Amino acid sequence: MSKTGIVVFGTLLAATLYDLAVIVVGGVPSSVSQFITDTAAASPLQSFCCGALCAHFFGWMMFPRDTK
Repeated sequence: MSKTGIVVFGTLLAATLYDLAVIVVGGVPSSVSQFITDTAAASPLQSFCCGALCAHFFGWMMFPRDTK
């Protein structure tokens, strides 16, 4: 695995463990997913930007380039 892959995987793992700890200590209302839901309801533009970024990262999987 490349260094970038290790950093991305480590970051996602750390965020998951953090979210689990926050849910155990403070309950679901203090979780990262609840924050994302609240932010999307308060700011649709921010939600759209996150969606556009995800499409930038993963959109090529839906429409692969022809390599011929």
